[in-house]
Amino acid sequence: LNLLHVAGGLDIAFLTAFILGAASHRMAVVFDNVVTGAAILAAVTIDPLVKDYVFPSAVYDEPIHDEPIHKEQCRFLGVKPYLHYNLLIDEALGSTMGLS
Repeated sequence: LNLLHVAGGLDIAFLTAFILGAASHRMAVVFDNVVTGAAILAAVTIDPLVKDYVFPSAVYDEPIHDEPIHKEQCRFLGVKPYLHYNLLIDEALGSTMGLS
């Protein structure tokens, strides 16, 4: 929690709490970006069972998805995104399409 306080913004702290709550109710959390991935890693650090409820939906042809951060998040969680888009903007599009 101290790391969230020192290094994270309110958005990541909120997402972490949301993810913990969703997992405690056995609800899936679909994510498609590095910021949400950071919140998921924080949630998994707090409760390792969260890992069973998180799924990456997509990667994009966007610079941040080509960086090792997103790939390392997925590797740590032991999951792979199942959609790939030739888009430069994500705005939760992958999560939305991943649910359909």
